[in-house]
Amino acid sequence: MVITSPKDGDEVDDSFELKYELTKGSQATHAHVYVDGQYQKGFSGTLKGLSLGDHKITVTGATKDHDLVKASHTILVEVE
Repeated sequence: MVITSPKDGDEVDDSFELKYELTKGSQATHAHVYVDGQYQKGFSGTLKGLSLGDHKITVTGATKDHDLVKASHTILVEVE
């Protein structure tokens, strides 16, 4: 699991596209996205309306049954 955009430490707008890749060979079939520890239900590729300041974005792999796997990646971004 790797977040490809934005990069760790990037400055972003309050809405931005989050891009990631699933690791080949893992059991993950999709990803769960978290912002500051809060699950983003129904995430469709764009994070919207984040408040100013620093935010922790985590993408965690999940199986078809929504069981989380160990594959995850976390970055910090700053909303300007």
